[in-house]
Amino acid sequence: MSERQCSFTFTASALLCALGATVLYPLLGLDNFSLDPASIRALVLTYLRSMLDSLGIFAAVYALVAAVLLGLMFAAHHQTKRQYQPNN
Repeated sequence: MSERQCSFTFTASALLCALGATVLYPLLGLDNFSLDPASIRALVLTYLRSMLDSLGIFAAVYALVAAVLLGLMFAAHHQTKRQYQPNN
């Protein structure tokens, strides 16, 4: 895999994780989830909320890795561009 493909993959993963962390819980409407007894309902909702919140952490890590890869790719591109310019 090239650096470009890796950076695009990590960027897309960060966006999907951020989308999952912010939009998925309200979209599923889990607050209207009916389950008896109430303690089991609270346990299930807490588990799902924490699982979706952890996607936010993954999004931050993926975004950091994507930023580093994009920075390295940008630096390497300018290095090769500078190397092949003729001296006038």
